[in-house]
Amino acid sequence: MTTSWLQRVAYLLLVLTYSAVASPPFSRKTACPHKDGFEWRSDIRWKAGSGATTVGGHSSLSATEAACRNDAQCKAFNNLGEILRGNINSLTVVSSNYVGTCVYLKRSSACPERSGYQLLMYTSWQVASGSRNVRANPISSAPTTCDADSTCVAFNSNGDMLVGVVEKLIWSSTTCAYLKTSALGAVCPPLYGYEAKQNFEVVGSDGMSGTAMGPLLDVSQAREACQVNPKCSAWDSSGNIAIGGIDSYTPKLGTCAYVKNSCVPRAGFIAYADLTFDSTPSDGHFPELCGNDIYSKCLNDPTCQGYNTLRHIWTSVKPSPNTEFSGMCTYVRAPGY
Repeated sequence: MTTSWLQRVAYLLLVLTYSAVASPPFSRKTACPHKDGFEWRSDIRWKAGSGATTVGGHSSLSATEAACRNDAQCKAFNNLGEILRGNINSLTVVSSNYVGTCVYLKRSSACPERSGYQLLMYTSWQVASGSRNVRANPISSAPTTCDADSTCVAFNSNGDMLVGVVEKLIWSSTTCAYLKTSALGAVCPPLYGYEAKQNFEVVGSDGMSGTAMGPLLDVSQAREACQVNPKCSAWDSSGNIAIGGIDSYTPKLGTCAYVKNSCVPRAGFIAYADLTFDSTPSDGHFPELCGNDIYSKCLNDPTCQGYNTLRHIWTSVKPSPNTEFSGMCTYVRAPGY
C-alpha cells in the first residue's frame, strides 16, 4: 500500500460528508504516557489484594516510577505518588475523582511479550457461544500450539487456548492474555485513540448526517485510512469505514469495531469532549499553531494547566470544563505530568 493510495482514499472520504463526527456527550478520557516495562490503564484505581499495601508520599512521578522499578514487591504505581507492594485484587472506577489517574501495571517475567500477539496483563476472556477453551498439555506448550493452530485466536498464562470468538475481555488477578493479531474480529484488543467494541459493527448514517464507505481492500488499509481522515468516526475488522455520524451499533459475532475518540488523545492530559471552560479568561491565544504545536507548547511549559481546540491556554488556573460546546475539546493537565 502506498502513500498516494492513502491520500486518494482520505480525499474521497473527506468529500463524502460535511458533518462532524458524532460522539457521546461529556466524555472524559486521560491519555497516559508510555512507560517501558509497564502497561497503563487510565481513569481508574487499584484495590489491593490480601496483605498488599499502598505506599504514598513520593515527591514526583519519576520518583514514584523509580521506587516501583527498584522494588521487587511492587506490582504497580500511579501518577498520584503511590506504589502498590503486593498483589492487585482488582482495578475499579468508583468515583469521578479518579479521572486523571494513570495506573502503571508492572509487566512480569511470567508474561513476556510475544511476536504476533498483543499482551494484556491481568486479563482473561469470556467465551462466545459456539466457541471453546482448550487446555494445553503441558501448559508451557500453549504459545507454540496456538502459533501452529489457525483456529486458535488467543491463549493465556494458565495454558488455556481459545478456539472461536471472545465474548468480552474480563479482569483476572492471576492471568495475562495473548490475543493473536491476525485474528482481529475473533479478538478485539484495545487500540490507542479508539473505543473497541467486540462483536459489533458500526452502521454509518446516510445523507447529511454522514455516510458509510466500505469495505476497502483489507483491514490494515481501513485502519490507516481512518487514522489519516479526521472525519472518519469508526472502522471495523471487515474493512469497513464509517464517515461522519454513526447511526447505530449492530451485534455481529466475530466482528470488532473501533470507534474513534472524538478528541485526539494527548499524553499527560485529560480530554473533555464537547465541553469548554469559560469561568476564567484564557492567559493566551495562539490561533497560528496547529493541534500538535499547541499541545507541545502546553506540555513543555510547566505553568500551562490546559488548552482547547481554539488554541487558548490557561496558566493562572487549572480549567474545569463545565459548559457545553459541541465539537470542542478541552485538555487539562493530569496530575504529575
